[in-house]
Amino acid sequence: MDSRGMCLVIEDDPDVRALLCFILVNEGFQAQATATGLEGVAAAKELDPVLITLDVGLPDLDGHEVARRIRKETTAPLVIITASAKPDDELEAMASGATAYLAKPFRPEDLRKIIHELLPPRTPETTT
Repeated sequence: MDSRGMCLVIEDDPDVRALLCFILVNEGFQAQATATGLEGVAAAKELDPVLITLDVGLPDLDGHEVARRIRKETTAPLVIITASAKPDDELEAMASGATAYLAKPFRPEDLRKIIHELLPPRTPETTT
């Protein structure tokens, strides 16, 4: 089976990072992960990802700043995944360049639904 493309996971928690990569690979993507915002911005330039997941609470930069920097490099869908779920958080995420927002803890099905909305699976009719 051909890959659906490269996804970039920017997440400092190793368990969450592994879960995100697992979900993406099971959805047919390749996945590369970084643990810091600066590494994530550099990887976004380098990889030309089809999808990016981004944690807001990174050790080096605020995730919203990372999102703004990434938006200068790519138009790939950007899913902000964060433990912060205050009323204005989703608005701030969208203002910084996010395409979608997911609050932690999340169910894998929630991420799969977002992935399918942003990058629908290929069907025989769409692959030529």
